[in-house]
Amino acid sequence: MDNHSEGNHGHHNTYHETKLDNVGTFCPAATHVVNHNNYNLPLPPKDINLLCANSEEPSGQAAEVIVLRKDFNFDEIHRKIAASGEVLIFGLGCTVTINLMYDKYINLQSIDQHISFLFMDSEGCAVKIAAYREGNPVKDVRKQYRKNWSKIQALAEKFPGKIHFKKIDYLPPYNLFIFNPGQDNAELYVHIAGWKSASTDGRPLIVLHKQYHSYWFQYFLSEFKRMWNLPCCVMNKMP
Repeated sequence: MDNHSEGNHGHHNTYHETKLDNVGTFCPAATHVVNHNNYNLPLPPKDINLLCANSEEPSGQAAEVIVLRKDFNFDEIHRKIAASGEVLIFGLGCTVTINLMYDKYINLQSIDQHISFLFMDSEGCAVKIAAYREGNPVKDVRKQYRKNWSKIQALAEKFPGKIHFKKIDYLPPYNLFIFNPGQDNAELYVHIAGWKSASTDGRPLIVLHKQYHSYWFQYFLSEFKRMWNLPCCVMNKMP
């Protein structure tokens, strides 16, 4: 149904409200109307949940449509990695991503992508909090992260100048996947962390497109770059 509301500044916003999988969401029609302006959406309505910014968003735009999903598919992530010239990845241990990439790349003779990994330092203090959040013994978490580090190191040695990596002593609240950040069609996935949640599905996955969400895209990209540039365990530099 249509929900008409008037903001503090007299702007009338029109939303198309639906239900998806018994979760109350706002889901747009093919064109979303906010503050009397039309915004074409990046994805079909059936695939998205909707959060809508208002006219006071710091981006200066009248509205931004933000895609919020509850499904996370590693096959999709790796298809996007394969199709991208540059990828920035930030996460707790990046275990699944690193293992899938290692199995695929270790037998290749060359790669075209520049891929930068930023993940938690297995020898730092934050890993203790990470283990508590995961509900796993600290020694097991450290062991897994050391394995991840060795695999990335092996890939970086095999593809010098293509694979870049760093560790940070910090518990990330999310995983980031940034595809082709320097291009106009860049995409950014923000996968929110969960409390003792083993499954990747069900947790919020925010999908940002540079052309639609310039402010929030730049915000998360800047977060990655600031963390990357911290004086921590640098193995090599971003391109």
